[in-house]
Amino acid sequence: MAIEKIKIGNGESLKVIAPKINMMFDMVNNFQTQIDNIVVEGSIDPETAQARVESDGTDHPTLKDRLDTQFGEVSSQLAENERFTSIKASRKRKPIMTLIDDDGRNTVLTKLQPIAEQYNIPIACAIPVSKVGAEPGTMTLSELKSLIQYGFEFVSHTYTHVDLSTLTESKIEQECNDSRNWLLSNGFNGDILVYPYGGVNDLVKDVVAKYFKLGINTDPGDSPVNNSPLNSMDVQRVYIDRGVANAQAKIDEIVANGGWMVLGMHSHYADFDPSEVEQVVNYAISQGVDIVNTNEALKYYGNYLESGTGSQLLSEGITIDAQGEAYGGRIGVVRYVPADGRLNNNTPIGEYKNKCISITHVLTSHASGFPEGTAGILETYRMGNDDFSFQRYYVYNTNKIYRRRWDESTGGWTSWTDLTVPIVTRKLITLSVGVVPAQSSIDINISSGSFRKGFNVIATPQTDLPSGIVWNSWVSSEGLGKLRVSNLTGGSIDCGSVDWHFRSIGE
Repeated sequence: MAIEKIKIGNGESLKVIAPKINMMFDMVNNFQTQIDNIVVEGSIDPETAQARVESDGTDHPTLKDRLDTQFGEVSSQLAENERFTSIKASRKRKPIMTLIDDDGRNTVLTKLQPIAEQYNIPIACAIPVSKVGAEPGTMTLSELKSLIQYGFEFVSHTYTHVDLSTLTESKIEQECNDSRNWLLSNGFNGDILVYPYGGVNDLVKDVVAKYFKLGINTDPGDSPVNNSPLNSMDVQRVYIDRGVANAQAKIDEIVANGGWMVLGMHSHYADFDPSEVEQVVNYAISQGVDIVNTNEALKYYGNYLESGTGSQLLSEGITIDAQGEAYGGRIGVVRYVPADGRLNNNTPIGEYKNKCISITHVLTSHASGFPEGTAGILETYRMGNDDFSFQRYYVYNTNKIYRRRWDESTGGWTSWTDLTVPIVTRKLITLSVGVVPAQSSIDINISSGSFRKGFNVIATPQTDLPSGIVWNSWVSSEGLGKLRVSNLTGGSIDCGSVDWHFRSIGE
């Protein structure tokens, strides 16, 4: 209510206008009380009070509360984009390892917590969230949270620990949604799912990709490591069950080639031995391998861009990996490799980009071992299964083509095979051969641009020649052919005029 001026009319006494004056003082006092409240809450002017209200009408008790809330929202958005900005700064294929234990059993407290403390390394636990504290031997929520101080992180192992490949699409959605919401509501990592029982198919991958950044599988038996491009919905693990020596061999592999090794564990299994994990950890550290959690791993090997269904990212979708390389059936599969000498005649197929045709110029200085030892263009076809990989070599300034294939049984290339298709030109010429003396021959010169040095010339008469007459032909010089007609008999033979068909064959 606005404060109005007091108007004293003609003939009005002070007694008459006193109520108006008292009302004015009441309004002033009420306004002062509002000002005092604003000052107490840390503001210094009425505009600050208006600033507490957001554009959508949300009213905050103090301006500080509004600023804190909005700062938190911005921070969350930045955190969501963190892996993309971090990838840009981590171009090198650094060898890293992540430890993941399945099922959320309380053996984590006695067998893995001491390792995390002693080596100051993170360990991830895949949690079937409906079982937290609900079954004997499972960790409680308070126990999970107590482990955070030691570097533990907690990711999804679905909601009910079910084989997702046995469920309908709606049930898979429910398992993903409920487990992710529980993790986020308790301050845990809601970006990663570990498939229980290795239960995964294309439908599972497609649904999981809607909720999680990574789907982590079991060890299929050959203990593969992960590299760029990352198959985000099928991240592979190396189980400690396969033995320390196997895990150490995989560490050697990522040290040599770069890569992300995920060590899988079940600390509640009867044959689980924490000392084996320690041996692997010690070896990794000694080889310069960083042990990181899943979010850190994404900074090194997470893809820049993923467009398409979870099951077809690297085939029918579009993926740009952490090194900026593009993959997918919706983009070109041909790439040019600079002629910098890194590729030579013995470069193994594994050095070429997979599911791609690589083309490079081979300079004379690096042509040793290539066909004819000279410069050319090398095409390498590597289309997934290396049993089907092969190369073509186009010799510089010629029409010559060579081919060889990759032999998986020997781990090397086969010999080069000449695939050059002969150039064949035909010409019909009428020649007057005339009389060929006995036991003698005559030579006839034929001019033609198709007669080139190194070419073969085949001459065929279009009518039968007399008995005892033989012939042969060749290129005598560039553009000039020669036909020799010989008489093997004891008497002269008149061959007259003959139509000849000439074929010039060369490369």
